[in-house]
Amino acid sequence: MILAAVGGLAWWGLGSKKTEVPPPDQGSATYPPEKLTVNHYFQENGVNGSHTIEGTITLPTPCHTITNEVLVAESFPEQISINFTTHPDSGICTQVLADKFFRVSFQASKDAIIRATLDGKPIELVFSENLEGITK
Repeated sequence: MILAAVGGLAWWGLGSKKTEVPPPDQGSATYPPEKLTVNHYFQENGVNGSHTIEGTITLPTPCHTITNEVLVAESFPEQISINFTTHPDSGICTQVLADKFFRVSFQASKDAIIRATLDGKPIELVFSENLEGITK
């Protein structure tokens, strides 16, 4: 009888607890990002021109840094690869995502095909129509 009462109380206690479901994430950044919105500027000077791509990229912590390497395949149109690499800082760092500004410049024709990677993985570059890629 006592065992039945304890079992009943346990069942009642578990059944009456409300399960809280966290609200859906409303657009917070993730790492690594799949897309990167950037500003793209082109200034023509002769056959080729100067491309500048700038924006912000979300990194795993404020202590991480980012470097880039631009590779140009000489074809027409040129095939441009921008390879972003993240580097953690040694020491203790807050575990929170952080946006870091970057700027990349290179010489190529106006019709150059531009692709990018982040730590060796492809990342889609979305060229902003209204300069929303910068949030310095």
